[in-house]
Amino acid sequence: YFHAYRIDHVLGLFRIWEMPAHCVTGMLGRFRPAVPLSREELDQRGLWDINRLCEPYIRPHLLEELFGTEWAQEPGSWRFKPEFNSERAIWNATQGASAADVTLWRDVPPLCQKLIKLLQNVVLLRDLEADNSFHPNIALHATSSFLELPADAQGALKDLYHNYMYERQNHLWQEHAYKTLPALCGASDMMVFGEDLGMIPSCLPPVLADLSVLGLRIQRMAGDEGREFGDPAQYPYMSACSPSCHDTSTLRGWWEHDSDRRARFFREQLTATPQSGLSQDEDPPAACLAGVAHAVLKQHAQSQSAWAIFPIQDLMALDEGLAKRPAHEEQINDPTNPKHYWRFRLHVSLEDMLAERGWIECMQDLLLRSGRTTQKDFSNLHL
Repeated sequence: YFHAYRIDHVLGLFRIWEMPAHCVTGMLGRFRPAVPLSREELDQRGLWDINRLCEPYIRPHLLEELFGTEWAQEPGSWRFKPEFNSERAIWNATQGASAADVTLWRDVPPLCQKLIKLLQNVVLLRDLEADNSFHPNIALHATSSFLELPADAQGALKDLYHNYMYERQNHLWQEHAYKTLPALCGASDMMVFGEDLGMIPSCLPPVLADLSVLGLRIQRMAGDEGREFGDPAQYPYMSACSPSCHDTSTLRGWWEHDSDRRARFFREQLTATPQSGLSQDEDPPAACLAGVAHAVLKQHAQSQSAWAIFPIQDLMALDEGLAKRPAHEEQINDPTNPKHYWRFRLHVSLEDMLAERGWIECMQDLLLRSGRTTQKDFSNLHL
């Protein structure tokens, strides 16, 4: 029935992020499956004080920073009482009957937020299934618990963190993916796409290539370490490129929301390409004008990616008469907001779109000049 399908979050077939039942956020979660850090490894690196690394790091200056004059101002180190030593316990105690109705972190009462933040101030998480086994806090580097350790301990933990996240799991995650992914790929003759955005382990690209699964490239979500933006000219053939997708803001929405990144993108990606027609001597426009949209879409159309996929909202940005809707209303789904529903509807009818001959000819020209289609293909569409 279909020619292709996409596996959403294909990374979940390699490993999945899980959170314990006593948590209400994902910050104290871990990957599964995963090879944990052992007590012996920690000892060998001089990390002997396990309680210091695993228990919430609470000191007077941190309490003063969070609570101001509300705390008792007594010296020493602090710890949570057993009955409040979990996110779930704090959540229930500070929110009462309304806890089930709160789905956005910004709606959580400040006291609850501060206490949970304290609870999350740990470097290592104990493995609940294996004694003397540990997993690094995903946000280890940002915790004051880590930042207030001696330099040698910080260095040892940085090395262990990098090994845990990017090296030691690769073989296990690869084996895990081969248990299910080949069955999905072999179930039909459809072309398979894998949504591989985010924290990409090095074992993922070879597996996708081996199974002929096309990866996804979103320009503003560069997967290459050290790069802020992807370069469509460098995309591999076995990929699908797009300026945006249903889980991100549209091209217009992103451009008009983030002025700092817009300026860097304009300099590094658009004006750096002579054929874009844009000059480095000018400032990026605050609005995503038709010329900007054309330059971005042109980069994608001319890429080496097997597929160039354009959301209709990004195509409509080529015509300022069609792109009259407020840009923030164009996003189909906001993954960070559980109350954001898939209720997007176009504000222009198909009949009115087909009547915009200049817009249609602009899209045809993009595709013809990129070699992605021929004039004969267009004649078969009866546009």
